[in-house]
Amino acid sequence: MSESIFARHLPADRAQRECFICGPTPMIEVAEKSLAQEGVPRGRIHSELFDLV
Repeated sequence: MSESIFARHLPADRAQRECFICGPTPMIEVAEKSLAQEGVPRGRIHSELFDLV
């Protein structure tokens, strides 16, 4: 991917927003990394993991 989908769709004040993610572990890992790269502080990224076993 040449550009992060987050770069295109997050609001300009993304560093002040709380981000909530729910999904399987691989998706969460990618989303957390991408959000951090876009300037969202890790303390504002909240995740709920679930895996199908």
